[in-house]
Amino acid sequence: MDIKEEYENNHREVNFEAKKKETELLKKKNKSVLIKENIFKYLPFILMGVFVFIAALNRDKITVENILEFAPKNLFLASLIILLFYAIKSLSVIFPIAVLYIVSGKLFNVAFAILLNVVGLIISLSLPYIIGKVSGEDLVLKIKSKYPKTNKIDEFKNQNNWVFVFIFRIVRLIPGDLGSILLGAINTKYIPYILVSLLIRLPSMITMTIFGNNIDNPGSPKFILSLLIRVLFFILSFVIVYIINKERGAKIELDTKNKEA
Repeated sequence: MDIKEEYENNHREVNFEAKKKETELLKKKNKSVLIKENIFKYLPFILMGVFVFIAALNRDKITVENILEFAPKNLFLASLIILLFYAIKSLSVIFPIAVLYIVSGKLFNVAFAILLNVVGLIISLSLPYIIGKVSGEDLVLKIKSKYPKTNKIDEFKNQNNWVFVFIFRIVRLIPGDLGSILLGAINTKYIPYILVSLLIRLPSMITMTIFGNNIDNPGSPKFILSLLIRVLFFILSFVIVYIINKERGAKIELDTKNKEA
């Protein structure tokens, strides 16, 4: 072997070792990036788990009286505290939102309390939706690949996001914040999601806010009116759910007959 061949062989060995090291470094880098991405992706669920655990331990302490004691005298700071509680509520799942409606009604005049509660609802609806959008999409794809029939949900959603969200919220197959996570995970459009979800909650929120504003005077016309509106809204919701279920049942029956024919 001459000097030239020996040099070329040595050069090849050096290049091979360099490429091997480069490949190993790239694999380690990709693995590190993947771990960081997964941590970022599933961190919201971990935080939610922590908040759920804390809320469960302190559930008996989440009352109107305790929050009123905690709220500062300064109304601006009190507003910020209420909005913070809305954010916490969206992450803790089991936090009773009606408590915040009543507290706002008790602390502020009705008009401002309703406006504050609308902002709070937007926060509490948006956070779990974003969590679902960021962290839940991969899980939904796995479920779809394993259970192809779940693709029908997507088909229904894609036909009309507005109607889909309305039925999803009225029927309440999945409660509140967990439902919001799912709607984010299946890529429901944000505008139909937030507006329909907000409109469905408005009657209950308004009546509970008025209730809170007049809680010290249960014989007042406003207090009685808020209770009556709440009862009427409950009856209306029941009627809507009944009609939707009846129509869906009729459609399923018709589809079954068409297939048999």
